[in-house]
Amino acid sequence: MKLNLVPTYVSKERQGRTAIIGAVFIAILGIAAAMMLTMSSKKQLEIARSENEEAKPKAQAAVDTSNQAEVIIAAAGQIIKDTNLAEAMVRHNDVYPDFYTNEIIPYIPPFFRISSLSATPVDGTTSTVNMVGTLKSYQQYADLVLALMRIKGAVSIGRNGFSGERFMVPAITPDDQIGRYRKTTDPTIPDDPLQRLAYYQAQGTPPTGYLGVGNYGSGLPDARGATPDESLISIQITVKKNLQTPDPRATLRTSASTAGVATGGPAAGFGGPPAGFGGPPAGGLPPSTSTAPSGKGGRNTDD
Repeated sequence: MKLNLVPTYVSKERQGRTAIIGAVFIAILGIAAAMMLTMSSKKQLEIARSENEEAKPKAQAAVDTSNQAEVIIAAAGQIIKDTNLAEAMVRHNDVYPDFYTNEIIPYIPPFFRISSLSATPVDGTTSTVNMVGTLKSYQQYADLVLALMRIKGAVSIGRNGFSGERFMVPAITPDDQIGRYRKTTDPTIPDDPLQRLAYYQAQGTPPTGYLGVGNYGSGLPDARGATPDESLISIQITVKKNLQTPDPRATLRTSASTAGVATGGPAAGFGGPPAGFGGPPAGGLPPSTSTAPSGKGGRNTDD
């Protein structure tokens, strides 16, 4: 049997020395790591400061350019508005012709002979189309509305002016057991041959020769109206269509008033050359000023 005769305090002293040595080693490692991190952080901070100093001139140049662009845009508001007005006026040259030829005329039935066609804007979304023409029968008068309702955006159609003769198939009566087709203003056509002969004799004969109706046969290059067997019909169509015309006067007046307010004096363009010639408008335009041209309505365009 082996006996441990070494006192216990001897082993504890050895353990204490080992712990102290380990603690000192850990402390040395911590100090070394802290010094390395501190040096690395300082180096990175110096690099970041150097890059920041190098980037400052470029950033300042970008800011200056942006501020200059805002000044130029504000000063060029009048030029932009004038340009938009000119472009809108040029584009509007085709609005009415395209509207007539592409959206209205293709839906006018052949039996309706038009003599005039015009369109008037009501507001920014609605317009009124007026047309005058001739047709013969009441059936055509009814079919005309159905044909025109095919127009894209048509909301309502009004008509008036039919003065032609209307026909009907009457109810059977003792004198007319067949229900002969006749005018609504004519009396009953009898079944008896002799009475029917007297009926037709009483109808008389229509006038013959030159009647001078509707400028037909006049030999003059005047517009032809309705013939004796036709009716002159007026049509009013409400269409969802913006036909407003650019209003140069209102647009330029708004621009001049805005320039006058900006400079604190009389409106630019009155008593001198308009702003924008030879340089930007005095005082510029506020950023909120609209550059869209004004529109106006109440204008008729005849085809």
